[in-house]
Amino acid sequence: MQYLETLESCFKNDKVVLDGDSHLQKAALVLEPQFSDNGWQIKAGGRGVYFNEAASFGEEYLQRKLEPHFVPGFMLVGLEDGTYDQLQEQERYDTWVINTGHWDFRDTTLAEYIQRVKLLFEKFDRFRKKFGTKLVWNGTPPYSYNNHGWKDLEQRTNIKIALADVTVKTLCVKYNVTFVPFFELAYPFYKLSCDSHHYVCPGRFCPIGAAQLDLLLQTVCM
Repeated sequence: MQYLETLESCFKNDKVVLDGDSHLQKAALVLEPQFSDNGWQIKAGGRGVYFNEAASFGEEYLQRKLEPHFVPGFMLVGLEDGTYDQLQEQERYDTWVINTGHWDFRDTTLAEYIQRVKLLFEKFDRFRKKFGTKLVWNGTPPYSYNNHGWKDLEQRTNIKIALADVTVKTLCVKYNVTFVPFFELAYPFYKLSCDSHHYVCPGRFCPIGAAQLDLLLQTVCM
């Protein structure tokens, strides 16, 4: 990635944490080796605001034998039980890059998803004001439909994601969160995922993923 050299000085004295779903985790796996010596630190964690526990039981859920059972995800728990406060006091991150999307989209309505993101932003807003950190929302990417594991229960349509993306962008303005337009960037090429549904894959070049990482880095660097 040629742009890494031009951005290196930007992260010389900053510590950045990435915390989100698997799309952001894969970005972390690619970025961490590049910036580990420059104060860039990665915490790949989080599983949506609320996670449908029933889906973890596989075929029973897919055969509609189990009702959705939502439990708080790692990010919400970390904000509520003080874990993130302790982590911030210990590591003193300058920027938190966060996202949640596909876990929450899969089993909920658009209105419910927006309420969940709003709740997450409210929690992170108090966190940001307490510690003076910068917050960046790494937008939810489109769905490639190359993952057929969920059979006929797939509910994360790209129309739904696009509508959510627009609404979350307005929430970002309200809560002073910098917005990365991942969906807008990737949607024209949404079928070109580097695996079943990701656009960033460690060890495998994907033009969409490279462009997304470039955009993310430049946003953090602003």
